Amino acid sequence: KKMKLIQAFLSAVFSLLLVQATAQNHDFELCKIMESEAKKGNRLYNLKSVPQTAFYDVNYYRLELIVQNPTQRFIEGKVTSYFTALDSGLNQIVFDLSQQLVVDSVSYQNNSVPFNRSISNAVSIQLPNGLQKNQLDSITIFYRGIPTLGNGFGSFVTQANTLGDTTLWTLSEPYGALDWWPCKNSLTDKADSVEIIVATPLKYKVATNGLLMNIDTISTFVRYHWKTTYPIATYLVAIAISEYDFYEEQIPLGKDSLLMQHFLFKNESLSLSSNGIAGFLHFFDSLFGEYPFIKEKYGHASFTLGAGAGMEHQTMSFMGGYGGELKAHELAHQWFGNKITCGSWKDLWLNEGFATYLTALTYEFGAVHDPFYYQIYLNGLKGNALNYRNGSVYRTDTTNVRNLFNGQVYSKGAYSLHMLRWLIGDSAFFSGVRNYINDSSLVYGFAYTEDLKQHFENSSNQNLDEFFDDWIFGKGYPMYNISWSQNSSNFQLTIDQTPSDTSVSFFNIPLPFRLSGASFDTTIIVNPTFSGQVFNLLIPQNIQQVEFDPENWILALNNIITSIDALSILEQSIQIYPNPAKDYLFIEFPDELKVSNINLYRIEGKQIPTNYNVVSKKIDLNALPKGIYMLQLEHKTGRVNKKFIKQ
Repeated sequence: KKMKLIQAFLSAVFSLLLVQATAQNHDFELCKIMESEAKKGNRLYNLKSVPQTAFYDVNYYRLELIVQNPTQRFIEGKVTSYFTALDSGLNQIVFDLSQQLVVDSVSYQNNSVPFNRSISNAVSIQLPNGLQKNQLDSITIFYRGIPTLGNGFGSFVTQANTLGDTTLWTLSEPYGALDWWPCKNSLTDKADSVEIIVATPLKYKVATNGLLMNIDTISTFVRYHWKTTYPIATYLVAIAISEYDFYEEQIPLGKDSLLMQHFLFKNESLSLSSNGIAGFLHFFDSLFGEYPFIKEKYGHASFTLGAGAGMEHQTMSFMGGYGGELKAHELAHQWFGNKITCGSWKDLWLNEGFATYLTALTYEFGAVHDPFYYQIYLNGLKGNALNYRNGSVYRTDTTNVRNLFNGQVYSKGAYSLHMLRWLIGDSAFFSGVRNYINDSSLVYGFAYTEDLKQHFENSSNQNLDEFFDDWIFGKGYPMYNISWSQNSSNFQLTIDQTPSDTSVSFFNIPLPFRLSGASFDTTIIVNPTFSGQVFNLLIPQNIQQVEFDPENWILALNNIITSIDALSILEQSIQIYPNPAKDYLFIEFPDELKVSNINLYRIEGKQIPTNYNVVSKKIDLNALPKGIYMLQLEHKTGRVNKKFIKQ
């Protein structure tokens, strides 16, 4: 009886606040995008969904929230969840919710029911009777509190913009939803629909997912009521509250038109947000199918995470700035990340790799962006990806947000798609992507790397196990040492490959070379299957220059090309002694040679630290076990390998 009175009192207070509202007190942004996201996620953060949430399926959420003062980090309200039991006998329902938030009461079928917080970051609710399999039911949780500060990318932040006006915003990716509302915080279950109702002081506007149903002004409060009827992952639910200027427009799209809404700070013009969006929309729509949320909207809401930062909340991207690359990137996520969402954070590259590569395509095909900068953009991707010598696109450690959102997921993920396109060809690549993004078993649901791989195998009629093992699941990238010679019409090409990480023994990818001479220019493609492979080709023209990968298809580092004659001179100028060696190995080479790197490898290919003294030009071998080693010296005109024995 006491519990019922408490619940009735809290419900009355909530209704009073919510209903009567009497208040009481040229663009190069890629690196900025990745750096902003990585730097903000700099803490270990492992608040994943608890296992007990697996026993039901979420159908619908209704968030009824009160933000009495957006300058203060405080949330209160109630969340009603409709769910379906996945098995008979379900008598306990568990929602993810941070321990920082206080649960005042729980209502079930208009009665208060017992709950406990014994499970960390969760609320466990005891049902009076066990539910039957496929039975639909609902629970309402009344709660309040100060959300945790600093987890992930912030979760729930209040911060002044450059005008000094406070903006409140949420960003729940990857695990932060439970920091500010009770939910099923997982990548296994999308709610079929969500209503978001927020009451806040009159001078503020509320931006969020879906369509704006109505705005009620009551005394000094305003209540925004939004609703989305598209399935939505928990981390994509968000709110932003600020003293926004509001604009909207209709963008013709196919046989329909799309509502575009802009929530901008007072010093931001509509053109800043609007420019280019129609072009990006038409381009992505033509390549990958209709904008996924055409019956609702697409929108921008300014927030304060950083000038190069954005977050692709479903139908409403939060924007730290309005550079063209950032706008293209976040819009691309509406297909890759929101329409189809990665089924685990290990597969995050399915979101970020695609959004990054689609931005590259806007340059390549001249969609808003100037094609002149396409190769510059690819070089930026490559440079960032090559920073991760021992990294994998597929993220096995998902507990550290900084480690999860890094250049491997963005740049190497994008470049892996680029190389896959090179391998299977444009027709199979774009057909495979379209089939994937429109797969009826995946749309508005979740996908894994294997799902994408299967679509590319179907479109190309190729087995792609090796490609995915090397470039997605494997670590690092190849480094090539290439030598060539020509004797009459016989052109000989020798290709040595050294992987940057031993997880991949050999990166098998076709390699393009541009051969040129006086009034002669052609491109050849060879497909080495082992290091040291020699190719002999009939080329009657006199070759003067050989260029590796002239159009930036291959992710590789320090690719050195030398003619056999130049390589022979280089090898003769470098001597190592004694061989066999016991304590020290000495290296002799002319000072003018300017060796840039000296690397040491076991004979099986594993690189080991090199204790090299640049003054005496010797390597300390005392800590090395006996065996056969390879010493590699790099110079701008080539790479020389010298084998020696440690006694």
